[in-house]
Amino acid sequence: MRSRQILNHLYYNRPTISLCIIAKNEENNLRRIYDTFNSLCSELILVDTGSSDNTFSAASDLGFMVHHYNWDDDFAGARNYSISHAKGDWILIIDPDEYVNSCDIPLLRHLVTFSNIIAYRFITRNYTIVSDSVGFIKSPGNYPEEKDYPGFVPSFKCRLFRNHHNIRFEGCYHEMIDYYLARNSLRVENSPVPVHHYPSELSNSEMLDKKSLYLRLATKKVTTDPFNAKAWWEYATTCRIAGDIIECLRAMDISLNLKYDNPSQLIEYCTILKKSGNIDKFNHIFEKWLCATHLNLTHIDENAKIRY
Repeated sequence: MRSRQILNHLYYNRPTISLCIIAKNEENNLRRIYDTFNSLCSELILVDTGSSDNTFSAASDLGFMVHHYNWDDDFAGARNYSISHAKGDWILIIDPDEYVNSCDIPLLRHLVTFSNIIAYRFITRNYTIVSDSVGFIKSPGNYPEEKDYPGFVPSFKCRLFRNHHNIRFEGCYHEMIDYYLARNSLRVENSPVPVHHYPSELSNSEMLDKKSLYLRLATKKVTTDPFNAKAWWEYATTCRIAGDIIECLRAMDISLNLKYDNPSQLIEYCTILKKSGNIDKFNHIFEKWLCATHLNLTHIDENAKIRY
């Protein structure tokens, strides 16, 4: 891996990229990840967080640089451990169950040639058949990864960034580098490359395991930082996915009281209130959303001419 990195600098004169993955029981996805990113990245780093299958040995056989991490219910800790081993000029973060179309690899290579950009924010297409999901976007038909899914729910986070030693992930759950980048006013641009993800294709046992883990971590996050409005919203979303609507609504109330009340959060809250039959509360929150998004309906423009 190191010799390939040196060759990239000497002969191709292009920045190098380290792929950093954390994984548990992902041996079936490793060949696809390797085939997708081997030509792009100067090194492939995998941190195993406690696999019981052959992830560790399979990754090593493929050529990944494999390290073990003692899992401590902290995704940021595992991510930071993975990037601490990176030697490339840039770091790319991908999960084993995520996909990037091979046609987009040249675009990723092009992105790291810009000298004044610190990081790139990616859209993740979380494909679903549930068209009334909050934030649902119809599949545009431009990628075979869309399969037969009618659409997806987007999420956004920085995945490609310079290997700067001060950039670190934060958050035991929903870990991101975005907080550090925002605090330090570092330049972030949007990547044109989508990441494809299929959360509904997990087996029942995998889904139950993930729900249990995520609920435990979301609880840990709000317990550790009880005045973090976004953490409460993450906890609420996790409760909703786990089927605990009463706790979900309680957490959303806390989040909104802590001023995490932008229009997208308000309309999501409205959707859940309506489904749960809480019409009085729905009307109240819907009015707040209406005030936030349609000022002309609730405020008079003093500069406008009023005709009687």
